[in-house]
Amino acid sequence: MTKIKKVFEYNVTDNYLEDTFDLRRTAQWTYEGPDKIWVELDPNTNTLKMPTYKTKEEDGDVYPIEQGYERLCIDCSVDPLFCTLIGASVDVDYSTLPQSSETLPNGNVYERPDPQTPDHVYDMETAVYNPDDTSWSYDTVQTWVTWDNLIRMRDQQLDIVTKQINNLGDMPSSLKDILSAYKTELENLETTWEGYPAYKVQMPDDPLD
Repeated sequence: MTKIKKVFEYNVTDNYLEDTFDLRRTAQWTYEGPDKIWVELDPNTNTLKMPTYKTKEEDGDVYPIEQGYERLCIDCSVDPLFCTLIGASVDVDYSTLPQSSETLPNGNVYERPDPQTPDHVYDMETAVYNPDDTSWSYDTVQTWVTWDNLIRMRDQQLDIVTKQINNLGDMPSSLKDILSAYKTELENLETTWEGYPAYKVQMPDDPLD
């Protein structure tokens, strides 16, 4: 396998897990992997059959493909972003990258790579090929949690702890105090985390787990 190392520049969103590029921010990344890979493309939609690839050693250039799909060779020296997103590049320990660090209301420290890594900007599952200029387009990565989801989860936990407090009248006062404090944390979730995006919010730990 011929391997290459390619430093490339890519656009990053204005803020983490958002979808605007108005600030025209960029970052650099290093692709390190095979020089060429092969993928399977649906020519009707110009989307990947699956976000997977094969190398020359895996017979990517001759491996039988399902009828109705096309084999597409990707030159990673030309499109290192695609090859990085699909996973052909060597793994990187994200904890070794420059970090954005923030102390949260519960005292925990939230960290993430800054600037955003390519896979935290572009969603490989949404890749669409443009045969006219052989480029790819992607949707941006979106948050995996919303405030609505958090509130529903909080309400479920609040219902459980309220029943625990009401049904265990003979519980030790120390345990009742612990559950009451937990209940208060749940009730104050929106106030405590006001102004924070949902992906940073950390639900209080159930003291009985």
